[in-house]
Amino acid sequence: MLGLLVACALLTRWLYPQSLSDATLTSPLPEYPAPRLQSDPAADMRAFHAQQMRQLDSTGWVDEGDGVVHIPIADAMRIVAHEGIPGWPAAGASP
Repeated sequence: MLGLLVACALLTRWLYPQSLSDATLTSPLPEYPAPRLQSDPAADMRAFHAQQMRQLDSTGWVDEGDGVVHIPIADAMRIVAHEGIPGWPAAGASP
């Protein structure tokens, strides 16, 4: 059993000779290309959420050339609740 353990250790060392080498970083640390890691993920998420909420609560053009606009989500929900969705089955209708 001990011989098998030693043989496996030697075989592993022979197959992976670089596995025991130390790859520590030296000073100065390398400059990594963009995109860089976030320095404050919580603040970035708050800013992203605020921007998304501004868009959901505002009116504006999506594609002015085709006449497509976005409206506040509360207004859109009220319109869908009042008028329904064209082509959508009515409540209680059998398929």
